[in-house]
Amino acid sequence: MTAATTTGGTGSLLILLVPIVLLGFLFFSQRRRAQKLAAHQQALKVGDEVITAAGAYATIKGEDGDILFLELAPGMVVRWQRRMIMNSVRPNSEADVAPDSESGE
Repeated sequence: MTAATTTGGTGSLLILLVPIVLLGFLFFSQRRRAQKLAAHQQALKVGDEVITAAGAYATIKGEDGDILFLELAPGMVVRWQRRMIMNSVRPNSEADVAPDSESGE
């Protein structure tokens, strides 16, 4: 009967520890992602093409501290907070390749 009690105690301990370990992992991975995003936002410079949190594609035309001046359309420059930039647009090298001569295009 002692062996059954010990096994049940270990099982209960595992049931308590698994969610705690999972929450710790989620906390630290989210923190790491937030730090990477903050570093990316600080590295932005004039001329970069970016995507805002609202999904707008724009080009950085100027900056003043935490304010970026984004050109959404030719001649349309708006002010955005730096932290509202979620991603940079990277040119796709495959898209720049000319179509194959075999395809007839």
